[in-house]
Amino acid sequence: MPFRQSPTLVRLLRYLVDRAIVDPSGKVTQYDIAVEAMGKAHAFDFGNESYARVMVSRLRKALAQHYAANTPVDGLCLHVPKGVYSIALATPEEAYPELVGGKTSTPRRDGAPAGDAQTEKSEAARARFRAPGTLVAMAIIALLAIVVAAGIAAALSGWRQQADAGLTMSPLVEVVVDDEASSAEAAASRPVAELARTMVTSSLVGRLARDEPGDYVLAVATAGTGTETAVSIVLEDRAGNLLSSAEFPIDPDDPAIPDQARAFLIDIFRPSGILTDAVLGRIDREKPRSAYECYIAFDQNRVVTVDSDAVDECVARFGDDRVHLPNIIARNAFSLYVQDLRAGGEVRSEGKAWAEVQRAQRHGDSSLYTSVLLTRIDFAEGRCDRGLHRMNRLNKRIEVFPSLQAMMLTDGIPCMTDPAERERARQEIQKLVSYNIDAAPILRAYLVLASLEAGDVETARATLREHRTGTNLDRSLDTFYRTLGQALSGGPYDPEQLRRVVQVFVWNDAARATIIRTVAADAQQVS
Repeated sequence: MPFRQSPTLVRLLRYLVDRAIVDPSGKVTQYDIAVEAMGKAHAFDFGNESYARVMVSRLRKALAQHYAANTPVDGLCLHVPKGVYSIALATPEEAYPELVGGKTSTPRRDGAPAGDAQTEKSEAARARFRAPGTLVAMAIIALLAIVVAAGIAAALSGWRQQADAGLTMSPLVEVVVDDEASSAEAAASRPVAELARTMVTSSLVGRLARDEPGDYVLAVATAGTGTETAVSIVLEDRAGNLLSSAEFPIDPDDPAIPDQARAFLIDIFRPSGILTDAVLGRIDREKPRSAYECYIAFDQNRVVTVDSDAVDECVARFGDDRVHLPNIIARNAFSLYVQDLRAGGEVRSEGKAWAEVQRAQRHGDSSLYTSVLLTRIDFAEGRCDRGLHRMNRLNKRIEVFPSLQAMMLTDGIPCMTDPAERERARQEIQKLVSYNIDAAPILRAYLVLASLEAGDVETARATLREHRTGTNLDRSLDTFYRTLGQALSGGPYDPEQLRRVVQVFVWNDAARATIIRTVAADAQQVS
């Protein structure tokens, strides 16, 4: 049932029915829906209230799904006609012709066509509906009771069951678009919605909800007045609590997605992004109840090293998982390589860290983290062609993993012999920096290194300045920020300390040498 997991839609439906009972001929506006039904602030003015249009679109879809599975009471259906926002009663043929158009009729015993019986029943119901006063209220309330009673009970039950069982899989994200928009507006918002769906399927923190209610709803709408057009993106949980929202100007004649909109979506679905933060509030990091909770609890982008014992415990408890465990194990392999590098070792396809890479492969050969590790190991051991081949294959999957993307670009640029390819890589680095102004510490570190490798000292310096001091960092990151801060400040720095820091984070010898030369040249120029 479409209303089972969506108290938000139940609330909207109840509001529209209440309005119809109080004032059957009254007009419901988008503003009424946003403020009175959905509880937005009275100053609400979000993209010409396109948010309300999206909510009504979701309600239409949910009602159609409900009547596809349930016989309407007394032959009449609740529906919201296109172009208005008031609830109405109509026959199934009128309200949802797509649901009845293909059905066949069973002849009546008196020889009359079966359709006549349905028509007579619907006309009788319609006559009662036209009657004044309580009959209208009774008809609507009777039908509403079926939807609301089942919907609220199931929604509460679903939340309790999920809370008891833990998050066994990443949550469902429902991407919805505004079907009331003009054709020009719809064309402008459609690429953003498709990008959102692609990012959901590429990420490890969410799954795309297609024909079922989502744990989270991402609404994309377009609104415009005169020559100004904007796309709005709103992320809410299924109870209607707002997690994040933003609005970006767009050109309806330009199919390109605004960089700011792309960056906002990346921030939702990256491993330490908005969706992860929402999930973290619902789990006990010390006692994960599924492989997914293990993955989220490791908090990928905030520390370099992880607890190997905790990884082993997750593997022992959830060893059948083939989605999240490989990434957790690969994350541990990365941590072990960092420990080797801090001790003066090198990245090689041997030893304890390499054994952990192989264990990750055994648990799932399509793991993104494992693929990135193998790519970086190829670059570290001088296998440029194979590393670049792996990196090119990963490009479409990695957009919502900016830390991994920055790692690969930093190690991979020295292997690029085509000047045009190197320039595209440098442009990607600039985009990563612009998309991740509020980057987590490990991502910011790789953005600094990638910028230095590309010879862009000013971007590296500006990115480093954005780092907030006092942040609780592990040993590797703390040393990184202190060392690079000194080296790029124009004052004296320890070249050997810089070499050791760069060696930990950058695995390609040629990339390391380029970064160290860039810093040295900048220091000499400043002095």
